Amino acid sequence: MIQGLTHICLVTNRIDLLRDFYQKILEIEPENYSAEYSEFVLLGARLSLFSQERQERIAPGSTKGDKNASTVLEFQVESVDLEHQRIRELGAQIIKAPTDYPWGVRSFYFEDPARNLINFYQI
Repeated sequence: MIQGLTHICLVTNRIDLLRDFYQKILEIEPENYSAEYSEFVLLGARLSLFSQERQERIAPGSTKGDKNASTVLEFQVESVDLEHQRIRELGAQIIKAPTDYPWGVRSFYFEDPARNLINFYQI
């Protein structure tokens, strides 16, 4: 029986860069367990950063770090417009400006330095 989704883990060759990026956009301090692994504790789950080199030692050939092709990290926020302005000022690559959708959601998309797609949305 599945008891819940607890972590999303990004495997990367640039853990320091991503740790700094996510610390700024999430506005929380990471739990740094080693130079190879950090976690951001969020409501309902943890966002983990894990080094590509270490992942390959555990399970050779299992990942291709920094090569996002289909994953979107989605975060519910209080105000898409305020977050869009803040994220833009941080210099993140905005993929789609704030947009209202017919199903009652407003969101915008941007990328992290490893090209992982992030969606900030409000209901």
